[in-house]
Amino acid sequence: MGKVRREIRVDGSELWSLMILAVPVFLTFASNRLLATISLSFVGRLGATQLAAAGLATSLSNVLGDSVLTGIASCLQTLCGQAFGAKAYKEVGNWWQRAVLILWVTCIPITVIWTFAAPILTAIGQEPAVAKMTALYLHTRLPGIWAFAAFQATQQYLQSQGIVQPSMYCGIAVAILHPAWNYIFIHFFGWGLQGAAAAYAFSNFLQLASLIIVVFFFELQKETFDGISSTAFKGWGTFLKLGLPSLFMLGEWWAAEIVVLLSGKLPNAEQSLSAMNIFMETSALSFMLPLGLSIGIAIRTANELGAGQGKRAERAAGVAVAVGTADALITATVIFFARHQLPRIFTADPAVVDVTSKVLSVMAFYIAADGLQGVLGGVLRGSGRQGRTVPVMFISYYVVALPAAYLLGFTFNMGVVGLSLGMLLGALCNVTIYIIMCARTDWGIAVKEALQRSGRNPEQAEMLIQENMARNHAQEEMDVRQDEES
Repeated sequence: MGKVRREIRVDGSELWSLMILAVPVFLTFASNRLLATISLSFVGRLGATQLAAAGLATSLSNVLGDSVLTGIASCLQTLCGQAFGAKAYKEVGNWWQRAVLILWVTCIPITVIWTFAAPILTAIGQEPAVAKMTALYLHTRLPGIWAFAAFQATQQYLQSQGIVQPSMYCGIAVAILHPAWNYIFIHFFGWGLQGAAAAYAFSNFLQLASLIIVVFFFELQKETFDGISSTAFKGWGTFLKLGLPSLFMLGEWWAAEIVVLLSGKLPNAEQSLSAMNIFMETSALSFMLPLGLSIGIAIRTANELGAGQGKRAERAAGVAVAVGTADALITATVIFFARHQLPRIFTADPAVVDVTSKVLSVMAFYIAADGLQGVLGGVLRGSGRQGRTVPVMFISYYVVALPAAYLLGFTFNMGVVGLSLGMLLGALCNVTIYIIMCARTDWGIAVKEALQRSGRNPEQAEMLIQENMARNHAQEEMDVRQDEES
């Protein structure tokens, strides 16, 4: 009975440690995602064509912008997290500087693609009017992507140290002000669709400026950052070795956006495209809590592995997966039963509402699988196994999901419901393999890899592991004696 009490006590403590990271991260990403959702809701009142164009622009900016930068920056959860756990504090700041530079270099090809969005979209079969409006939205939002890049690097730098409050407060404040900017740019200035994009870009700059001010005003960088250094131009190979696989872990996001593009080639393209865009916004908002858990467990796992505590990392992973499973079940239930009401948040068009409700009846289960997959991915990122997830993602979404979506949607004439079923098959495939990978983790090897990545040689790593084992054993014996006495 005493052992059971100890297990419950330890799991409860771990749950608390996870949630004080996950909830602020969830609120940070939710507030960031709300920027696109709020802008879309304003555009939806301008007309169906404008909504289709803004939705398509949002999808493209996700695939060829936001997701790329977010994916690459997420490797800081491993690099900064493990360095912080190993008490290599100055290396944490060095990784932050490298991240900003690498993400800004990444913005260069993004800028080129967005600049030529109109001819690219027309060439792949989008209607010229929608393509032109989509390009206008992207051109106006473009300056904001550079601010978003630096914001992502700074946010991940702080979060990897367990500093999660500043990003949350800055994100919430910007989201609260975002409707006002939309009203001013769209209606007061009369910029229409372009005004929504301008408001989005303006809010991106506000996010970055407010976070940088908070970091330096409260000296949050004092322990880990000595100033701009030439060291930032070194170590890019190590960064990209984890950054590129971290990026490709988001291949599911791209596959979903490809499905949105495919929906634009169905009969009743505007209705289908609007329905899939509404689903994407619903999915993105539903993913915020799993994303918070994902980043929270990546940080917890990385910190514990960097400190040489494999057992604690394993326990943290188990608690996160349990919470993620519960969230997936609750989310699927809510979306399925609210599938007729949710579309009305975005549009009053009855035809779009009807199509969207059919999509959500399938995608409720996709959202659940996707959420659990995100939490499992956090465990894999925290232990530095991004590279092993790339083939899993590729098979799940580009061998299974997309071909199945095209076959069901077009060949079998199931339309957007068929596209949705294809994505569901891919998500189920991916989450199944991730479960197997996490269950087969060798935490001892993961500790050694983390310590070596943080600059410890094999002898130092082995010594720290043995010290931690002895310390943990002594703590367990003390806990047993206390339980026996009580």
